[in-house]
Amino acid sequence: MTKEPEEVRAIIGVCPQNSTLDLELTAYDNLDFYGRLLNVEEGLREKRIWELLKMTDLTDRASSRVSTFSGGMRRKLEIVRAFLHRPLILFLDEPTIGLDPDSRFEVWQQIKRLNTENTTIILTTHYMDEAERLCNRIAFMDKGKLIALDTPENHKRALPAGDLIDIGFDRMDERVLSALRDSGLVTSVETKDRSIRISARNGNSALPRIIGIFEKFSVPMTSISIHSPSIEDVFIHLTGKKLDSGEAEAQPAAGGRAS
Repeated sequence: MTKEPEEVRAIIGVCPQNSTLDLELTAYDNLDFYGRLLNVEEGLREKRIWELLKMTDLTDRASSRVSTFSGGMRRKLEIVRAFLHRPLILFLDEPTIGLDPDSRFEVWQQIKRLNTENTTIILTTHYMDEAERLCNRIAFMDKGKLIALDTPENHKRALPAGDLIDIGFDRMDERVLSALRDSGLVTSVETKDRSIRISARNGNSALPRIIGIFEKFSVPMTSISIHSPSIEDVFIHLTGKKLDSGEAEAQPAAGGRAS
């Protein structure tokens, strides 16, 4: 990187968190200006601009000033601008921050399309669902240090908790909690308000016996749900912080590569 900086710049694309589009230029001119800075030859640049405008469904707005675009339209344009010269690696810094749900989904679809062009995409995000949806490898950073790196599936398998079973109730009998903890079926039992969260290695196998314990002590259940752990659960396990606690500083820096 120090000896051949120009060669390095030629194979990477960067889309920063804060917008760097020129709002007074048109969508076409933003892409054209960027292509000139990257020394993309004129004939190839023209073809590539229209390919990217089509990819973002902005062909009919090519001559419109970017100042007239919505936040989602601007973000999509900025992401493909960083991809104009077909880089081998594309860096996206929190690409969907501040976008509404519809715009976030559109950007997700665009990132997936770019990933099919044999480009490694590295993105940082605070949205756990975004990392889980888009990436095939997730790295967790906490206070500037790498604390875990693996596939989403392996991250989840590494959790000691296993499956999560949530059971609602109107009243609780302490004998139920004791029986659950002594049963050997579960790895942890937590109660909050009128619900109980049970962690079990094999939730589907354990559930009938857990229900049997509730029935044995005549404690009626108001709801039952079972689900596998999410990337958010992995985050909490690795850092000991809730996402809404105000303490959470870690974020996944995730990479996806087309296969």
